[in-house]
Amino acid sequence: MVLLDTHILLWTLFDEKQLTPKVVEIMENSDCCISIASMWELAIKMSRGKLRLPKTLREIADECALMGIEIVGISMEDCICLRSLPWIHKDPFDRIILSHAIAEHMPLISHDSFIQSYEGVQVIW
Repeated sequence: MVLLDTHILLWTLFDEKQLTPKVVEIMENSDCCISIASMWELAIKMSRGKLRLPKTLREIADECALMGIEIVGISMEDCICLRSLPWIHKDPFDRIILSHAIAEHMPLISHDSFIQSYEGVQVIW
């Protein structure tokens, strides 16, 4: 199972040319998931007018289901891991996603250079 960062989900749905051939291949040959934190992040950005998408949040969730991308919750282990993360990255959603990848020993597909600075996570790009 691989975890997708929020921007990877958006690129997968709306701008696939942003993805590297390596990422496309891994996603085609792996079970993929996103954190519910990604959906939360999208909801906040959409409601504040900072992100305009051609689909509603419900349609994005439905599209994830059709593509076999599981939406996973936040566990207590994720929270414990989050508590111990150094403050390299200040974005709370990215920190939650990162802590989930670390706590679950799951590779994270991301193009975020801040996330790539953390130890204990395998970042794929």
